[in-house]
Amino acid sequence: MKKTCHRFHPPEYDPGATEVFYENMARKGWVLKERGTRLSAFRREEPQELRYRVEYVADKAAEPRDMPQEQLALYLDCGWTLAAYERCFYIFSTKADNPAQELYSDPEEQAETVRSFDKMSNWSVFYLLVLGVPIIIWRILRLKSVNATEAEWRTASLSLIGLFLFYASLYTPQLFSILGWKRLYRRLAAGEPVRRGGRRWYLLWRWLCLILFAVSIFLIYYGLYRLSLL
Repeated sequence: MKKTCHRFHPPEYDPGATEVFYENMARKGWVLKERGTRLSAFRREEPQELRYRVEYVADKAAEPRDMPQEQLALYLDCGWTLAAYERCFYIFSTKADNPAQELYSDPEEQAETVRSFDKMSNWSVFYLLVLGVPIIIWRILRLKSVNATEAEWRTASLSLIGLFLFYASLYTPQLFSILGWKRLYRRLAAGEPVRRGGRRWYLLWRWLCLILFAVSIFLIYYGLYRLSLL
């Protein structure tokens, strides 16, 4: 029997789904061990009832974003255990029957922390656009400048399509991230608490992005290979 496993976890901008996901895994005998950018690692233990809570740490300058020691000590004193963290995303856990005080009770206060991540997502898409669009335009202009034949255009089109799909596979997660952070911020700012649960739709677009990425790499290299034969 394997002692560890890895699973895609819900995105950072969906704390309610994240908490329910880890709680369901604990009921199956998988307790959170480590959290990565896309995958979480679990260790095999006895099935148990746990409560998980997500806490964000915002710091506009520091990297990595560390939780203040006094804040961390307060959570530990209240009965919570730091299960894992990834950058500014902290996950705490406790036994389900432990009357530990909730980490957050004011959605509007939590919204101010979430607001900084919304801005970060906008900048990340901007950087990708600055990098990607000029490369595609440069490739098209270069073909025109050398008076490419029809066969060369058809072959080069494969690489151009691959390059488009490559950036689409990068932009799609960023687009969902922007929309997700904005939606979370609006709800919290309106005083609405974090919603628990939700559909696991994130698995669909993550696999879609992986497929797009694989297809794009194939088309790019195949097109370049065919061009070398002409």
